[in-house]
Amino acid sequence: MEEMKAAYPGEWVLIGDPVYDEDDLNVVSGILLDHSRDKRELAYRWRGNLTGYKTYTLKYVREDRPVRQYSRFIPLLTRRTRIL
Repeated sequence: MEEMKAAYPGEWVLIGDPVYDEDDLNVVSGILLDHSRDKRELAYRWRGNLTGYKTYTLKYVREDRPVRQYSRFIPLLTRRTRIL
């Protein structure tokens, strides 16, 4: 999974026969079948062609970006004046 994250950040990956962790929440490993930025394209491309795999999943590989810190306060409401 770490190799997939490094190779395809910000893309959807199709994984055949995925292996999950003990909580069944995260994919630990699997067979990389295909990747694309568009989830629909990936689904249409492989529709009906997954007969050789017991299970499969689509997973979005997010980009590891640092959280942007704001140096100044941004107010939620602005003061508006009315002219009478």
